[in-house]
Amino acid sequence: MKALVLDAWPLLAFYLEEPKAQSIERILIDSQHNGTELLISVVNTGEIWYAVCRAHGSHEADRIIHTIQELNIAIKPVDWNLTRMAAAFKASGGLSYADCFAAALARREQAALVTGDPEFRRLEGEIEINWI
Repeated sequence: MKALVLDAWPLLAFYLEEPKAQSIERILIDSQHNGTELLISVVNTGEIWYAVCRAHGSHEADRIIHTIQELNIAIKPVDWNLTRMAAAFKASGGLSYADCFAAALARREQAALVTGDPEFRRLEGEIEINWI
């Protein structure tokens, strides 16, 4: 099965128990059962950490990152090729720099990007997006 790249948006929604949390939980459970590889860029992992840290403190942010690791979500490092691809998305406009790394990882891995962030609408047709 094709890999899925997670933007920070779905994991934040899941951990903060926002309205789409059940949809995200289903993706996490299904991936365990069908062997779908879940990926996230280290930049987007940092985005999760700082968002949780601002709202709930560093201890909670560390706990959530640890949980991501326990769920076997592969945190992918950033190299120049991925950075260049992300920078090209950013140069086109309309996305935050961190979001550009999620899009670049999805393109590089030929994976679908899982998100609910409407900023990604501008990339429909350029990358596969699984909307939640």
